[in-house]
Amino acid sequence: MKKLFNVFLFLIAILATTGCHENDLIRSAYQQAYVYDFSEDRIFTFDATKDRFVSSYRIEVSGTISDEVVLTIRRLDKNNQWVVVGSPEPINLQAGTYINKVYSNDYYGSDRLELVVTSPKKATGNLSIKWGVN
Repeated sequence: MKKLFNVFLFLIAILATTGCHENDLIRSAYQQAYVYDFSEDRIFTFDATKDRFVSSYRIEVSGTISDEVVLTIRRLDKNNQWVVVGSPEPINLQAGTYINKVYSNDYYGSDRLELVVTSPKKATGNLSIKWGVN
């Protein structure tokens, strides 16, 4: 009986370590961006991985800002025109403090991506942004 119980515990341990899990940035291709000056637009470039299938992008924001900041993910289309990826609306961060705030959306592709950080009213503060594909 004790042997059966040990086998049962062993199977539970295996299932617990190999079961379902959420995607996170640690297992993803991502980069870290820091923004301290919002007086002009900042553009960060990311080459999506071509060696594996990706299905979404993810942005994780931390920091404090004094006014609105807009985050836009875009890619070049076949005609060399910029197209917003995911939702047609960019991410609008309102004034305040953000601690590991996550935004994600579907993205099926391996194109070069750009993260554009703009502040219409020239906010002050700083943001740490982890972004990439899953």
